[in-house]
Amino acid sequence: MATLSIAQMVGYAKGAGFSDSAATTMGAIGMAESGGRTDVVNYLGCTGIWQIYVNVHKAKIKAKWPNEDPQTAMKDPAKNAIMAKQIYDDAGKSFRPWEAYTKGMHLKYMAEAQKASGVAGITSGASSSANATGASSGNVLGGLGALTEKTTWFRVLWAIAGVILVIV
Repeated sequence: MATLSIAQMVGYAKGAGFSDSAATTMGAIGMAESGGRTDVVNYLGCTGIWQIYVNVHKAKIKAKWPNEDPQTAMKDPAKNAIMAKQIYDDAGKSFRPWEAYTKGMHLKYMAEAQKASGVAGITSGASSSANATGASSGNVLGGLGALTEKTTWFRVLWAIAGVILVIV
C-alpha cells in the first residue's frame, strides 16, 4: 500500500471530522506512529496510519464496515481516520490513546504538520492547498488548540521552575 505525506494525513483527519488543530496534531501522530504507511501492522496487530488496535476496537470496526475484515479496513486511510476520530472522541477529545502523543514522539513532526495544514501559531485560518480532502481550514482559532492542552501548560510550568532554579 501507500505511504502518505503529513499533508495527506492531515487531510484525512480533517475529512474524518477533526478540527484543524486536532488534524494537525493527528498528522504528526500519524508520522510518529506509522511513518505514514497505510499497511503497517505492529506485533500487537495495531494497523494503519494511526495504529488502530484492531483486537480492542474490532466490534466498532465491524459495526461500521460489517462486510470487511477489520484489519483490512484499517489499512484504508479514510477508514483508519474515521476510527481514530471515534477513539479520540471516546477518550474525551484526547490524543492520549496514541503512545506517540503520550511519549512526545509526535513533537518532531509538528512544525511540518502545521505547515502542511496551514495551522501555525495562533494565526490559522487560511485555506491549505495541501489538504488531501480539499476542505478549507476555516478555523481562525485552530492554532490555539495547543494552548488548551494541559500538557502544554505543564511543560511551561517546568520550564519556568527550571529558570528560577538556575537564577537562584
